Amino acid sequence: ESLLPGCTLPNGKQVTEENVQELLYSLKSKYPEGMPSSEDDLYVQTGDSSWALACAAFGYLVTTDLFGDGGGYSCYGYDSEVGTRAECEYAFSQMRPGDSLRLNGVHTVIVLEKNANSIKVVEGNYDGIVHWGREISLNSLYNMWFFGSSHYPYMPVR
Repeated sequence: ESLLPGCTLPNGKQVTEENVQELLYSLKSKYPEGMPSSEDDLYVQTGDSSWALACAAFGYLVTTDLFGDGGGYSCYGYDSEVGTRAECEYAFSQMRPGDSLRLNGVHTVIVLEKNANSIKVVEGNYDGIVHWGREISLNSLYNMWFFGSSHYPYMPVR
């Protein structure tokens, strides 16, 4: 079921976690494993003059391919220095395929899938390349701070 009837992805399908994940995995041919991705990569969004470098630039490219240019997004996060395990688990519960996560303020990844106690990600500038499928455990997330942004048109309160 669509999260917001009438909203579609760039491929014309309804916005569902399954359809976002399918579109996300289809990008593997556009951004293949091992494709060069470095500190020199730049992304500029013309509408609002947003820009990013390296892994964040790759994240912008992927989320634009998934959800199109612009539009709103909702945010969630956790800080290991002041947060509780329950707060981390709540932020983890908000993650969906296609969400962008900024980890410890130094690296951006895109959620490919979420399992009971981990996420799998795709990322740019991972040792200078695009990398698909790295797993990050909930325990690892508990020991860092992260900021997540979801470009889904509707994010229900859980």
